[in-house]
Amino acid sequence: MDKIKDIKTIINDFNAVADFVTIYIKEAHPVEEWPVFGHRFQVITKHKTLEDRIDAAYLLRNFDIGCPVLVDPMDNQNCLQYAAFPERLYILYDHTIMYFGSVGPFNYKTRDVRKWLQRFRNERNGF
Repeated sequence: MDKIKDIKTIINDFNAVADFVTIYIKEAHPVEEWPVFGHRFQVITKHKTLEDRIDAAYLLRNFDIGCPVLVDPMDNQNCLQYAAFPERLYILYDHTIMYFGSVGPFNYKTRDVRKWLQRFRNERNGF
């Protein structure tokens, strides 16, 4: 949960210079394949339809992360294009990937995202 707290803080701190979105992709731990027990999402099943995926993504609103939550289509085009499974942080600028984070949630580094955004904001402001 610390990563979510970090991301929420980054969104709050940099929303004047960047647009943020979360794209909910295929479920990393569906009950039928790789269940992880002891958390609020332990009942999510493998998405068979887009409606299943939307219903699962809807649960993210409880985190109030401060940005829109989009849903990857069932062909997993975003997950595949961005090698996003199970989760990953990106920064895109003018249709170019500027930051490509490690696989999350355990290996992504919110401090690197913060540093990039600070540098970008400073350059925009002429510092």
